[in-house]
Amino acid sequence: MKVVFMGTSQFAVPALEMLVQSSHELAAIYTKCNASNSKSPVYSALEKLGATISVFQPRNFKSEQDVSAFQKLKPDVAVVAAYGIILPKIILDTPQHGVLNIHPSKLPRWRGAAPVERAIMSGDTDTAVCIMQMDTGLDTGAIILQEPHSIDDNITGTVLSESLARQGAKMLLEVLKNIEDGRMISSPQNTMGVTYAHKIEREDEKISWSKTARIIHRTIRALSPKPGAHFVYQDQRIKVLAAEYSDTLHDRTPGSILSERLEIACIEGILKPTLLQRESRKVMSTAEFLMGCKIPIGTILV
Repeated sequence: MKVVFMGTSQFAVPALEMLVQSSHELAAIYTKCNASNSKSPVYSALEKLGATISVFQPRNFKSEQDVSAFQKLKPDVAVVAAYGIILPKIILDTPQHGVLNIHPSKLPRWRGAAPVERAIMSGDTDTAVCIMQMDTGLDTGAIILQEPHSIDDNITGTVLSESLARQGAKMLLEVLKNIEDGRMISSPQNTMGVTYAHKIEREDEKISWSKTARIIHRTIRALSPKPGAHFVYQDQRIKVLAAEYSDTLHDRTPGSILSERLEIACIEGILKPTLLQRESRKVMSTAEFLMGCKIPIGTILV
């Protein structure tokens, strides 16, 4: 089949690699321009693959020129994976078999921009990957294929996203084969249990010691290594990229440093960072970090 692929972030790369190696004809690649005009992970991956495929980078599809260029490709199907640009109805209606989206959540749970991070932050024990038929809503389209994926207690957002991306890429080839064979079946999403995975904002990244150690630990995992959860000490942001925690009872002020090993009091329980990163420095263990940045016992982080 003639396929147009639309993706930007690292999550989209496994699907791109699968399509390049498949028997399908890749008519074009669409990828979003970064603010710095640097090449996206998808663009860089395409160059490494050595595939000669046209690349388009419209900022949106509001111009007739960009819409016309897409229509002239006459794709059988388009595939979207973490593209980052809203597609208008005229684009969704162009491919013969519509536009498919690889979405890393158990839809209708976690529609939106940050499903992997929000699932971990909320303490979900499982998630899924969906291949869905895109419509004009926010991840509201019919589900063609959904497969489950567990969420381990210590997995980070980056590792989980990589695993879901590989799983989604394999599922995509299965769906494309079913379309070719005239066997594609889709089901409307359940209207119950809808949640939204809002974009990760700056305030999500700052550790709040007025939360439980368990919840803070989830946030650290979800955002590790990028953008990273952080606290501020002496006007410097310090990222916590990995940590342990306990539910130990205490009567100390949240944010208090309890020991020379950088144990930190939370509203409930104690957090023990194991990997940290100061601004413009390398990632280091807690012991290495404390050699160059001692935080006295009794200090209260805010």
